[in-house]
Amino acid sequence: MQLDPPWYWFLDALTLIGIGAALLGGIRRWKDFPQPVRAVVVLFLLAGLWLWTSALLRVLPYLLDRPRPLMPVARYAFPGIIPSTLGLTWGWLQIASPNGKQQKVATFLLGVMAVLNGISLFTIVRFYQF
Repeated sequence: MQLDPPWYWFLDALTLIGIGAALLGGIRRWKDFPQPVRAVVVLFLLAGLWLWTSALLRVLPYLLDRPRPLMPVARYAFPGIIPSTLGLTWGWLQIASPNGKQQKVATFLLGVMAVLNGISLFTIVRFYQF
């Protein structure tokens, strides 16, 4: 789905805010996390790193060699979406004030993710119908 350039700037800014807040919140609260939570965080970080690295390495030959047809890269990055969205969502929740607004922000983010998943499903079905 092609968007106008200002929307991409907006989405880039939201992503950078989420990543920055997740990193800062994780660094600030690392000592407060119990050991099982630390293990899960490290596991998700390693899974995300592994999945995004393998997605990049999978399409790198196609990106460097232009005479070949360019393969769609999104399907190779799809497994990395779960750890990435959990990290971004946690980062955005770090920005929300803790006085009860975090639940509203979490509900809003969950709704946005559901809408994005619905749009993705619709575009996939539409692509394969033609």
